[in-house]
Amino acid sequence: MSVRSIEALQRYLRRLCDEAVPPEDAVLLRRFVCGNDREAFELLIARHGPMVLGTARRLVRNIHDAEDVFQAVFLSLARLAKSIRHGRAPPAWLHRTTCRVAAKVRADRRPPAAPAPERYETRDPAAGLVWREVCEALDEELQRLPQRLRSPLLLCYLSGLTRDEAAKQLGWSLGTLKRRLEEGRTALRGRLAKRGIASVGLALTVLTPEALQAALGQSLLDSTLSLVFSKGAAVPATVSALVVSSASTMKGVAMKAALALCAVIALGVAVYGAMGQVDPPRPAEGKKEPAKPAPEDKVVQ
Repeated sequence: MSVRSIEALQRYLRRLCDEAVPPEDAVLLRRFVCGNDREAFELLIARHGPMVLGTARRLVRNIHDAEDVFQAVFLSLARLAKSIRHGRAPPAWLHRTTCRVAAKVRADRRPPAAPAPERYETRDPAAGLVWREVCEALDEELQRLPQRLRSPLLLCYLSGLTRDEAAKQLGWSLGTLKRRLEEGRTALRGRLAKRGIASVGLALTVLTPEALQAALGQSLLDSTLSLVFSKGAAVPATVSALVVSSASTMKGVAMKAALALCAVIALGVAVYGAMGQVDPPRPAEGKKEPAKPAPEDKVVQ
């Protein structure tokens, strides 16, 4: 049997195993990092692509810009996959990176004059208005939740995993997953309510995979895989400008460290200045300072 035939057989057997027992994100990421496994990366896109595309559409509200964000996020994942070491990290990393890239799009590009209507706008104008309010706040408030509450929400509601699958991904018991999922729902609803979003609207539009995901078309999947695996493939300029690099990540870390150092120096200068303005201690009341001896007359010779 030729080498090519053996490789084809191995891919076929691996596909059968993946269909029987879907591998965890950590396994897929390791297969991609170690062997440049196209099928592993395709499974990651198929699993989390609807979440990434849905998040991008909420944040940029333009389908073409959202697809640019989608491709930039997965190109960034391909280039920085070695830095993601924990099995539970990919969904959180993908959502955080999508928010970051989408913010860059909003800063660099003008919003469309008439964005395409969302699914709720075509059914109920009132619900559509609430949905637009949710779009502006949902992902931002998700990022502000602690990781123990954010992770189950991302997996169950944005990535559409079952509770059993999410618990396995996170290494938690099913009871822990259910408890933290409910805590996360309550915390997120409270944060959104503080921003003036009606509870009725939240019930209509928030925390269901159908509302938070976007259908991933085959053409977008194929073009993204082509950008990742085809040697010499030309990355569109609109996508290339959005790709997150390790250099830009380190630049952000360095900037935060520099700002922290400046804050510490400023605090030290302020404390030093305040100490320098303190009046010198006065002698205690009732105690007289010792009289200075009168100067002796000089003897004139």
